[in-house]
Amino acid sequence: GHFSADIETVRECIDFQREFNRREDMSYISVSCASEAVYAAGVSRDQDDLSVPVGTLEFVNEYLHKVYSHEPVRAINIPTELRRPEWLKREVRDNVLFYSDMPFKELHSGKLYVKPALYAKQFELDVITPKTWQMFDEKNGHLPCFISTELKDIISEWRIFVFRRRIVGVKPYIMDGPIWAAPDAKVVQSMVDAYKSAPPAYTLDVAVTKNMETVVIEVHNLISCGLYGFEHSSLPFMLSAAFQHERSRK
Repeated sequence: GHFSADIETVRECIDFQREFNRREDMSYISVSCASEAVYAAGVSRDQDDLSVPVGTLEFVNEYLHKVYSHEPVRAINIPTELRRPEWLKREVRDNVLFYSDMPFKELHSGKLYVKPALYAKQFELDVITPKTWQMFDEKNGHLPCFISTELKDIISEWRIFVFRRRIVGVKPYIMDGPIWAAPDAKVVQSMVDAYKSAPPAYTLDVAVTKNMETVVIEVHNLISCGLYGFEHSSLPFMLSAAFQHERSRK
């Protein structure tokens, strides 16, 4: 098998910690997931209960289940602290059950973006309209959903990496506009400061609109997240903190 680019980054960060910071308690191993050909770098120490799975979400969920009999990784989407109108610029609703709580009002606005409210990627992001919602209802209408009206006029999207309430990295992943549009540093810092219930390590995705406003897209615990070139030396510690946080959920 082979390692993905993001997992290679994790391996390089571990090598850095071992070589330059003498962290002999850190190493990595290659393991495969029984259900599919998934390869991962395990940030491991002397005891099995300190091993940290790094790979696809399917791999991490299977690891959680087999090793700890734990539920899958929870979805965060947009935490309550970040649902300020000036940061949203759209309507959102949480824990919607389509078969019993059909969001007709929001659908009148046109497109509706639907994600799982309980577990991360329990189903793929779906875009529904007044004509297609019944098809979604038949597939996933029984699952709690997080819904959002359309966020318009986006010209760039950025991933903010946060560790222990400190921003340690900023990486663009969409640049569609005619100009180079970075997020407003003060707005992003205000979001990080406001998110009091945050995991110790997480990503905050934000967008910049045509009016140069910085808005929140979503938040993820730092598990199976795309790194987009982020390679801070603290990455292994961030992954460990994020996984231990997930394990502590009841």
